[in-house]
Amino acid sequence: MKTLLRHTLLYIAAIVLTAGLCQCQKYSDEDHEGQWQLVEIALPDGTMAQDVKADGVYWRMQLGILQIVCTGILEENNPGEVIARIEVSDGRLRLTELYHSQREADILITDPADAATLRPYGITAPVEDYAINTLTNNHMVLTSDNLRLTFRKF
Repeated sequence: MKTLLRHTLLYIAAIVLTAGLCQCQKYSDEDHEGQWQLVEIALPDGTMAQDVKADGVYWRMQLGILQIVCTGILEENNPGEVIARIEVSDGRLRLTELYHSQREADILITDPADAATLRPYGITAPVEDYAINTLTNNHMVLTSDNLRLTFRKF
């Protein structure tokens, strides 16, 4: 009987320990996190809208990091992979520390002219602030001083 009780207690302890270890992983349930496809770029007032779904621009956001990749723009016109730190608070999303991601090293973008080459990604400055106009499970609209970006959750 003592052996059965000891095995039962060890079994329960193993379950509790396993459950505790599973809780140590860092997860976030922020609404803005996930993979978003850029589907439209317009002026801040919504005019001059361009459908950019075919460009295959994806914003991947998680734990304060943004990765932007492009699968549909031809290589000679493709700005390449971009990494940025993001801060989200009070209905705003702020891009900081913008980098061109290179195989050898990431290159910090500080020159506004370099950042302007990222317009197909919805970025026009090395540090960019966006108002979060709409944010649902499958739809997000961001507006900066220069652009209005519409995304779908992918």
